[in-house]
Amino acid sequence: MIFSGSNPSQVPKTIRNLILINVILFVADVLTGGAYLSQNLALVPDLVVQDLQLWRTFTYSLLHSINRPFHILFNMLILWSIGVPLIHQLGEKKFLKIYLFSCLIAGAFTVLVSFFIPSMGSNFIVGASGGISAIFILFVMLNPEAEFLFGVKGKYLAIVWVAIDVLYLTGNDGVAHSTHLGGDIFGFLFFKFGMNGPSLLEKWNAVKQEQVRKKNYSLKNDVDLILKKISDQGMESLNRTEKKILNQYQESKKVAFPSKKKAEPTPVKEADNVDDILQKISETGIDSLTRSEKKRLDQASELKRKKNNTIDFDQFKKTRE
Repeated sequence: MIFSGSNPSQVPKTIRNLILINVILFVADVLTGGAYLSQNLALVPDLVVQDLQLWRTFTYSLLHSINRPFHILFNMLILWSIGVPLIHQLGEKKFLKIYLFSCLIAGAFTVLVSFFIPSMGSNFIVGASGGISAIFILFVMLNPEAEFLFGVKGKYLAIVWVAIDVLYLTGNDGVAHSTHLGGDIFGFLFFKFGMNGPSLLEKWNAVKQEQVRKKNYSLKNDVDLILKKISDQGMESLNRTEKKILNQYQESKKVAFPSKKKAEPTPVKEADNVDDILQKISETGIDSLTRSEKKRLDQASELKRKKNNTIDFDQFKKTRE
């Protein structure tokens, strides 16, 4: 089966690498008689469920039957003929994510089906057909009028493709129709819900970023309240939790502390500028203050309490002279 328009002069790197990996593993598996790779990486639903060998839900897609060379030839041919034009539409990075994830979903779907059809639990499954089915269905959904071998349109070929997988789902013809069907479903669902808007991974990252943003916003508010408390009541008023919050804020640095507007130049000494001391606490922590800065901050807090919670810096400077 070859897409009539897929005869590029240069095969994308993603397709070359996928084919190369499959061929290398196939040769290695043949040379070892399947004693290691197939034995440990093939998908066997019962082993996934009973022994929690979860890696098999993906690794099966990297192997092919060592007794049927046409198995890998057929899959790699479809991967090339469908993958090249699909990469032109989606880009290599997105295509690779779709392909790899579809292999995993198809494997997981196969395990799920085995719960309802127990006889499938001992099936020994290898092959990239789950991912191949997904990209085939996705390509046809994007290009329903595309013509394949003998001029057959993709939309008609897809109907036959899926029908075979459904009709022979419980069959014993040596083909993993449940895995194919898992790929078919994933390809269709991705077309319906994943083509427009952010991907599931992007949505997940957005959720995590929002959680971090809210956490940092809350932390910033806590820091603002603590700095106000220092200004009003002095350093000694802080409890252990408040000091810990300041240190946590200093270490994270994920939300920039709102910078204080610089005061106009005055003959006041740098040590008399309480705002600078508070800013220093927010940036480098309480422990960074010198003894004189701590004393200055306590004196300023005491004066503020006496002045109805308002620091009169002119009066404050006179007390320092």
